[in-house]
Amino acid sequence: MLRADVLMADSERNQPSGEVAVELASDTLKDQLISAGLWAAGVAWLAPMMGLQMLGHRLVGPERIQWLERLYTRGQVALTGSRWHSVVPICFSRIT
Repeated sequence: MLRADVLMADSERNQPSGEVAVELASDTLKDQLISAGLWAAGVAWLAPMMGLQMLGHRLVGPERIQWLERLYTRGQVALTGSRWHSVVPICFSRIT
């Protein structure tokens, strides 16, 4: 048995009745260069840091490399252009 929604084109199926799809402008060369640069920065930060963290977890354990995890997290937040500050109550700061 065929259903009517299977026969509809994707553009028709995803549109609520009475609404028109919004078409975005295509990416410019500048947009593509910015995107490629941000991807390169992210991968250049992610690959070595994740490798070091995995190696550290295996060799010395997670409790001894928390400083590296915090550095990695700060770097990731900084790469997004954001600022982040957390305050942890003393009762949660030590895992016993």
